[in-house]
Order: sequence, then structure tokens, then C-alpha cells
Amino acid sequence: MKKTALTAPLLLFGFLLFASDTRLASAVGPGRSDLGAASYEADRDKDGNVDHRIFNDTKGRKVYEEYDYNYDGRMDDLYYYKDGQLDREEIDSDFNGQVDIWITLYLGKYIRRIEQDKDGDGKPDAVTDYDKKK
Repeated sequence: MKKTALTAPLLLFGFLLFASDTRLASAVGPGRSDLGAASYEADRDKDGNVDHRIFNDTKGRKVYEEYDYNYDGRMDDLYYYKDGQLDREEIDSDFNGQVDIWITLYLGKYIRRIEQDKDGDGKPDAVTDYDKKK
């Protein structure tokens, strides 16, 4: 009983702490009331830090997902969903805390566009566009 009584406040605190993250705010947009608490969190390397997290909307569809692949405490692979379907991925490929690859998808699986920041200024320098609709 004591474990259950402590779990709910800790989960709420964790969500509130994480919900202030600007990446999450940009993923769900201002004023989104359909986003629930993190529906899944995992500590894959058992070091006490969450390194995989998923947020769903109130209909159970994924809205945002993130991974810390190198286990440094910073999420470095971010997934954004629209209507439960993967829309874009942002990657910190050099693990410096700054996204340097942006991938835009079509139908959740086809790459539409890849942008890369090669000089570390936070802005895309190289763009490969696969969109055939032009």
C-alpha cells in the first residue's frame, strides 16, 4: 500500500518536470489538452535514469517519443507523431545536446526530406529533398 501511495505523486512530479521541456511543448503545441502523462518510461541500462519515454494523446496514439541511445542522461533521438503516425525525427548524432539531423517523413515511413547541420550552428547546411510532388 505504501508503495502505491508514493508512486502516483512521483509519477506526477516526473511528468510535470518533463512537461516543461521545450521539445515536448513544441511537439504537442500550446494548449493541447489531449496529451496524457508519459504512458511509458524505461531505464534500459538500469542506471536509475529514464532513457526511453513515450507520450500518447488521450486516444492512445503516440504524440512524442524520445531515446537516450548513448546513456548520457540527454535524449538524443526524438520522434514526433501526427494522428499516431510518425511525422518527423530529430537526431543529435554527435551527442553534444543539439539536434543536427532532421528527417521529415511521408505516411510514417517514406523519407520526404533530410536536413543536416554540419557546422554545429544549429541550422541545416545540407538538405536532401525526396519530395516528388514538386
